[in-house]
Amino acid sequence: MPDVANNVSMSPSEIRALRKRVDLNQTDFGEVLGVAQMTVSDWENGATRPSQTHLAAMYQWRERLDEMGSKEKEVDWTRKLLRSATQAGILAVLLRIFGGSR
Repeated sequence: MPDVANNVSMSPSEIRALRKRVDLNQTDFGEVLGVAQMTVSDWENGATRPSQTHLAAMYQWRERLDEMGSKEKEVDWTRKLLRSATQAGILAVLLRIFGGSR
């Protein structure tokens, strides 16, 4: 698993697949990551690239999901991320992703 400081890469199709895997629309996915819906759309269409911080967060998110073993757990954990983003902002979400809370 890459260190956060290292360059992490995700293609537009991988970003879209992650979003769909957790059953979020672009608006809610962006809310979790602290960006606008249009930003998510641009990432998924290849018009722009996410920052290394956003890429690292998405990579870690995907890694955590891979560890969970069931779609129900994945969606539940992601809904908790969305609530964290709504209630406490992006810092709480990044702490949840990088801090290992499940």
